[in-house]
Amino acid sequence: MEDNITNSSLYDIRYTRLTDISFLKSWLVDPRVIQYFPFNYQQGHDIEFFAKNWINFSRFNAAITAVYDCHPVGLATIYLLPYKKVAHIGLIQIVVDPIWQRKGIGHSLLRNLIHHAKNYFKLEFLNIEFMEGHPMISMLCNLGFYEVFTQEGFYKIEGDYKARIVMEKAL
Repeated sequence: MEDNITNSSLYDIRYTRLTDISFLKSWLVDPRVIQYFPFNYQQGHDIEFFAKNWINFSRFNAAITAVYDCHPVGLATIYLLPYKKVAHIGLIQIVVDPIWQRKGIGHSLLRNLIHHAKNYFKLEFLNIEFMEGHPMISMLCNLGFYEVFTQEGFYKIEGDYKARIVMEKAL
């Protein structure tokens, strides 16, 4: 496969559909993905709840799906905040099918999500939270995100503690 598939005529970004949930859940149970989320694959109810919450923002056109040859390969969403005092901020999540990682999809999804947040939702800031060691850190920095804070020992995984990192981008 090519290194960067996002320039291919087979690649596209579309609004997420409710039916994309099956792809999202299949990616979330993959050990290469789940290691960066605060639940584990044995806790199926956690993944089910998380996936439904994520996909439900598609009803507001706040979630996008990367597709290659009509097959979903990544999803990103903006969690819209319902309270007026924080409605100018969006929280985001992104996941790329492990088979398709490091092919430009995450970067493409984030660029499109940033544009959508600014121009469609008129948001002023985007925040993303993740576990230390996440491979997206350098990509986020390249797209203008900066670290707001690190909270040591936030996640406890099998007796080991990991930091929570929150990054932000002004739009």
